[in-house]
Amino acid sequence: MTHDALKQELEEVGTTGIQKVLFDFSEILNIDLNKAYPLVFWDIDNSSFIKNFRDSTQLVTMDVFILDLFNDDEDKKITKWDELETVFDAYINLVNAKEFISIPEMTNIAKELYPPGIISVDNEVGMRYRVTLKLHC
Repeated sequence: MTHDALKQELEEVGTTGIQKVLFDFSEILNIDLNKAYPLVFWDIDNSSFIKNFRDSTQLVTMDVFILDLFNDDEDKKITKWDELETVFDAYINLVNAKEFISIPEMTNIAKELYPPGIISVDNEVGMRYRVTLKLHC
């Protein structure tokens, strides 16, 4: 699977509630001032690939973030994290159901929580997952 094909597959969000999928961290850091939330960011720049030439598969491990805007006067970060986790669960299940992508370790995906303002200056709250995708080429 080409990198472009992988990007196109990961951009499909169905009815998960995800508004945008990004792959370039510069868009997170205030280049895109009108972000649609919740958004997913796949850190493809820092990914690692293992290619199996015998069966034409690849394993790619990436950090993937889900972010939402946080309003200090109205939101509670614990509630936002719960909401983001629900949306991300629907999205990652959609990714896992694709014809040429599977997630071998669906039961063991590491997660990290980020309070508002840690990921960007836009006061976004977020979660980071470490996901390994198996690409069936």
